[in-house]
Amino acid sequence: MALLLSGDLFRLASCFGIALAISAVLTPLVARWARAHGIVAFPTQDRWHRQVTPLLGGVAIYSASTAAILWFGPHDSRLLGLVIGGTLLFVIGLIDDFRHLRPHTKLIAQIIAACGLLFAGVQIGTPWLAAVAIPLTILWVVGITNAFNLLDNMDGLSAGTTVIAAAFLFAYSISVNNVETAVLCLAVGGAALGFLIFNFNPARIFMGDSGSMYLGFTLSGITLLGTHEMASDIFFVLLVPAAIMGLPIMDTTLVTIVRTLEGRPLSQGGRDHLSHRLVAVGLSERQSVLVLYIMAACFGSLGLVARSAGVWLSLLLAGVFLVIAILFGAFLAQVRIYNPVQFAQRSAVLANRPVVNGMIMFKRELGEAALDFVLVCVAYLGAFVLHYGFPNPAAPGPDPYVAIPVMLSASLPLVLAVKMSLLLAFQAYRGMWRYLGIADLMTLAKVTLLSSAILVIALPFVVRSVIIPRSVLIIDFLLFTFLLIGSRVSFAALNDTFARLQSRWQPHVLIVGAGDLGELVLRSIIRSRPAAYRPVGFLDPDPATRNRTLHSVRVLGTPDDLAAVVGQQDVDLVVLALAPVYAEVVERMRILCDTLGVPSFAAATFVEMHFAGLPVLPAPEQPLGLSDPGGSSSH
Repeated sequence: MALLLSGDLFRLASCFGIALAISAVLTPLVARWARAHGIVAFPTQDRWHRQVTPLLGGVAIYSASTAAILWFGPHDSRLLGLVIGGTLLFVIGLIDDFRHLRPHTKLIAQIIAACGLLFAGVQIGTPWLAAVAIPLTILWVVGITNAFNLLDNMDGLSAGTTVIAAAFLFAYSISVNNVETAVLCLAVGGAALGFLIFNFNPARIFMGDSGSMYLGFTLSGITLLGTHEMASDIFFVLLVPAAIMGLPIMDTTLVTIVRTLEGRPLSQGGRDHLSHRLVAVGLSERQSVLVLYIMAACFGSLGLVARSAGVWLSLLLAGVFLVIAILFGAFLAQVRIYNPVQFAQRSAVLANRPVVNGMIMFKRELGEAALDFVLVCVAYLGAFVLHYGFPNPAAPGPDPYVAIPVMLSASLPLVLAVKMSLLLAFQAYRGMWRYLGIADLMTLAKVTLLSSAILVIALPFVVRSVIIPRSVLIIDFLLFTFLLIGSRVSFAALNDTFARLQSRWQPHVLIVGAGDLGELVLRSIIRSRPAAYRPVGFLDPDPATRNRTLHSVRVLGTPDDLAAVVGQQDVDLVVLALAPVYAEVVERMRILCDTLGVPSFAAATFVEMHFAGLPVLPAPEQPLGLSDPGGSSSH
């Protein structure tokens, strides 16, 4: 591979450099022309940006990428299909930027472009999928094209994700000595990077549908070209492209599920993408995009290492990634992304549709059960991988992984039946993860312990064809316990983390009293959605509690320190949460708060108003990007 890289280094570097240069030079010129001719995106309620911004950035992306592909790419029929299909979708997207085509028109154009790839010989080419190769290829191309179109919803997100996906596709192509595909990756990545310079927040130009559909189609075709040499292995043919395109797939899946449940068409604009939800929980626009960049890189790394890791380790890693993606997506799905008026209207609509409302609750429990199904499989497979050690093809002797398929097929059905039955019997799906408590954790621990005990006894009698090592069952117990409890705890941890992050811009609250009543006040603050207050600390009459913490909020001193703490922590509100025995201290605190000009409330009054949604104090104005979000697209 080193010799091949040295021989083609100039070609690869030139392809990337020319694509980058053309895009970087052409993008500001296109922006100037589009603004002069009124081809701009205006801020509207369903869009994310706040300023009039020129469109047609896709012209620069298409021109730079296509020029580099035609100049440096392989001159064969497959390249012709890729270029013609990309050109078709670029033109359709360009017309849509001018005249707003109907969704079915764009869908038909995408199917035609996918058929062009098939005629050129680009498809999922594995004998295992020969009967469904054509529809599966069309579904892949159309799905990824629309995924990148939907992903173009915040400054720099679609272009940056393209750069990351192209980089991992390039690295993968080089690792399998596929220089021709690597050239195509650099052409697309360079063009997207040149555009990203002007599209990262705050964006000076948007790519429009002409850019997003072209990028999605071209990358979907390149992934099929990049995995062509693995046509004999269905696992890698499916895993590698899906992993590298993991972020747009995850975003599209989330939007599709949420909008379907709410009865809104997928083509309708909305602020319900991953990026918007990250802003809603307290991140800035740039931070949200960077978090999604990291996620895209993590997905891409799975696709990059999959082949060298082997089937079983790759399958385990894919399962872990899937669990993390499901948990993170489910957490963001329950984030409130509408203002109180919009939320009330949306709730009223669902309340008038009891069947749909009940379906949402049913699907939540069904989703939890489906996640636990994946957890059982991941834990059991992980137990085998850890028992036999990571694969080493150079090691002498027989491959221990050869026995895994037989043992899995013989024992996994019983493992699934026992664990899923016990989860149902112990009513593990009745609770709400957001309010997870010690009793819930004890129930889950009982399920894992009892299920493992049953399996240790039952497996030798039920499964006689193979012998399952006891150490596998012990490792499975540990992994399943960790995954089952960790999946639930992650929700509480994410809620707490993002609540503290979101509360940065909220009024500062000082709680007097670090006992049970003070802890109740603190929980009402940190678990509220959206965040309304930021707890900055406690004061407690007991000097021994100084510097101790409740839910990571520190006791700053005693009531005698009130004046100093109010000044140091910029306190906006004091909540008096002391027991009746401290009545004199409470009265003294009220008088001192009046003197300092800081409002004070009894704990009961504060909690009642807080739970009722009544603002005790008006929230200070938030910085741009949180109170009035902005961004790029209407999807």
